[in-house]
Amino acid sequence: LIQHRLFRDSCVEVLADDNTLFVKDLRIFEGRSLEDIVIVDNAVISFAYQIDNGIPILPFREDKDDVEFLHLMKIMKDISCEKDCRTFIRKAFKIGEIMQTDIDSYVHLYELSDSEDDLDDEDYLDKLAECQKSLAGSLKKRNSDGKQRVKKTKKRLSINRSKKIRS
Repeated sequence: LIQHRLFRDSCVEVLADDNTLFVKDLRIFEGRSLEDIVIVDNAVISFAYQIDNGIPILPFREDKDDVEFLHLMKIMKDISCEKDCRTFIRKAFKIGEIMQTDIDSYVHLYELSDSEDDLDDEDYLDKLAECQKSLAGSLKKRNSDGKQRVKKTKKRLSINRSKKIRS
């Protein structure tokens, strides 16, 4: 089932509000259809360019009771029955819908810490809105400069491959 793995050096670096985010852009795979490619990552931002290809997973912390991989195996089995993996992922995880949600309408449902070190409610809402706005802006911008980033990433990947072959 697993034919390729992408790591940080395969990502496109995106600057958002003075933070560098790492996004895996699946357009680097020539001759492969997005309907057959899945990204599994604990950082949802890593599949921001192809939300419907991404499966969010909890990070592995060397816990012997961790069953996340067993859940993933069931999901992968279910996806294998679909013609287009994105159809299953879209229905199962609804990440695209969540991104379009007005977070201000729901943030009151979550308990915010009263710790002096934490942000107050208003600052927290501002940070959430800022993050949502940054991601939305990044997603809009990706189409305008995406081709150039894909070319750079492909070039970097081919350089990395040639280094590994020489080693």
